[in-house]
Amino acid sequence: MAKETLWIGDIPAYLRRKIYRDLHPSGACFLDRKANDQLPRPFGSGTYVRYGQHFGILTAAHVVRALKGLPWELALPKITRPLAVHQDEVEYACTPRRRDDDETKGPDIGFVRLLRASTITYLRGVVHFVNLEFHRSRVDAAKKLEAGDGFWCQVGFPAQYVANVRHESERILATRVRCVCYMGGMDNAAKRGRFDYYDGNVFYDGQRFMPETFEGMSGGALWCIRIRRKTKRRFEIKDRLLSGVVFCELANDDGRPTAIRSHGRTSIYNYALSKLISHR
Repeated sequence: MAKETLWIGDIPAYLRRKIYRDLHPSGACFLDRKANDQLPRPFGSGTYVRYGQHFGILTAAHVVRALKGLPWELALPKITRPLAVHQDEVEYACTPRRRDDDETKGPDIGFVRLLRASTITYLRGVVHFVNLEFHRSRVDAAKKLEAGDGFWCQVGFPAQYVANVRHESERILATRVRCVCYMGGMDNAAKRGRFDYYDGNVFYDGQRFMPETFEGMSGGALWCIRIRRKTKRRFEIKDRLLSGVVFCELANDDGRPTAIRSHGRTSIYNYALSKLISHR
């Protein structure tokens, strides 16, 4: 039987909406809440994950290092007020900084562990924690990725600051913080030591949610979406596999993202699970 394939440009609107609805609730957005009382500014993305009794946010190492020195909050879907997180309520773990300080090469993966039970309980009611144990079993079953298996989606929150609000005192973040989903393909996969790396391209085909300026979505998730034909004219999602953590992005002159570098499955399900998430 021939393998079912859709080109990125041919993905129907109903399938794009379905992908966004499925992936959006697991996306985490870190907000910089500085003492000068400016409006909160997105400065990093991540993915809410759980593994056994461990709950937290999988992200990039350089995002974790930035969090250590900031008062920060989490933007939540359908919630107008962000959730303030104090330094004593979390625990940070990440790969060490490179000696040459070249963050485009990696390794660059980190984890923010949530320590307070009440915070975890609250978040479980408004976001989706990706079950890494379940996903690892599906990743193992999927074996090697093939180009025709589906397509790739980067999910995150573009770093931006938009001041066009009616009243400065309003903090309705839904008007300024947008989760976006860029679709594309992986061009190259490599392994160096305990980490694997994906290099690929991303496409964005609309204007509605594009920020005025693009400063990256570091720490956002890379998902592999596999589809199958449901009827003669309709497709459905066969599988969604959490397959990467993006830590480096390039944009063209008009601010649109064009290329990404991401840690892959080995980095998540081998290194991160054993060294960052389940290790204390």
